[in-house]
Amino acid sequence: MQDKNTTILLTSNGNGFDLLETLKGLMASNTARAIISKLIIILKEDDDKELFKELERLKTGLKEVYDFKIIKPSAKTDFERLDYALSLVNTEYVFYCKAGWGFTGKHYIFRSIYALESQASVVQVLLNNTSEFTPNEVMNTKHRLGEMVHVSGLHQAKVNYNDKEYLYNGFNFTTSLFRTNDLKSIGRFSRFSNIYEVDAWYKKNNKIVLTFCEKYTEPI
Repeated sequence: MQDKNTTILLTSNGNGFDLLETLKGLMASNTARAIISKLIIILKEDDDKELFKELERLKTGLKEVYDFKIIKPSAKTDFERLDYALSLVNTEYVFYCKAGWGFTGKHYIFRSIYALESQASVVQVLLNNTSEFTPNEVMNTKHRLGEMVHVSGLHQAKVNYNDKEYLYNGFNFTTSLFRTNDLKSIGRFSRFSNIYEVDAWYKKNNKIVLTFCEKYTEPI
């Protein structure tokens, strides 16, 4: 039997339809059920009761497959919600999903783990492989890992946010795989004001982001 070494975190974007569609797509396309320990859905405080009821209905059907949790932290920001969710995680890996994404391929969790472990310096493996999702252009150089996995890096991009310029390396929270220890090593995400500060912290610690060359996700 394979170790259940991965937790899925699915976070609400405030749109119940997006969350349910992403969850259904994940359930249909995920081929890594044998290694999933928990599925944690993180709701926002203003998500409505009807969404919660629908998730509870789905939970009943999935409880034989996953340790399925629905949480609604008393938190003001996405980073605070993430900090709370990570306190519940004790697996080696975290597969992070943001509501609003559909899945166009399969085997992405197994391949993400393979890519993540290809280099100790890799902090994140992105499933979103085109620059429309971040300001970072994907590097032209492709690296082959095994028979089916091709990855590339991201070029740095200058970003102006709140009248401050950042040299952004592409770290973000869309749909990605992480080592849990890498996420927890930062302490608390809520001590940062924005994703660009988080990105700079990981860059200072010599961490890099990889993205798949194959397409696995697209906006709903």
